[in-house]
Amino acid sequence: MSDYIIQLIAALVGSFGFSLFFNSSKKILIPATIGGLLGWGAYLLLDRCCVGVFLASVGSAAFLQIYSEVFARVLKSPTTVILIPSLIPLVPGGSLYYTMYYAALSDWSSFRFYCKETVLVAFGIAVGTSFVSAILLLLPRKNYNS
Repeated sequence: MSDYIIQLIAALVGSFGFSLFFNSSKKILIPATIGGLLGWGAYLLLDRCCVGVFLASVGSAAFLQIYSEVFARVLKSPTTVILIPSLIPLVPGGSLYYTMYYAALSDWSSFRFYCKETVLVAFGIAVGTSFVSAILLLLPRKNYNS
């Protein structure tokens, strides 16, 4: 259980750091940071339910897209300034590192395993965010200019 708490704190700190790196405004800093924590929590919850890394990535990315859309409308800011720092904990940096590491060592069975995991997580993030964005584009919008 303490391993999950450490991971959630690391996700919070990582999202905060990337929010600062991207020079987010003060009103965006807290929602983007909390989004990283919630997104990684959703990933851990889905992964613990044994749905696999792809579906866990799709679910947590879809959740973060909805979260970002809601807060972007509340704060009157672009969705991406909340979404990108929130997605940082989901990026498969570790598995990408091991993919390249095992390729350099010519350990092709380990390379295939980590390459598959990297591609599944990256594709899952893309599918989750794209799916929610497509659904939101199909919904009618209120015209506030009339």
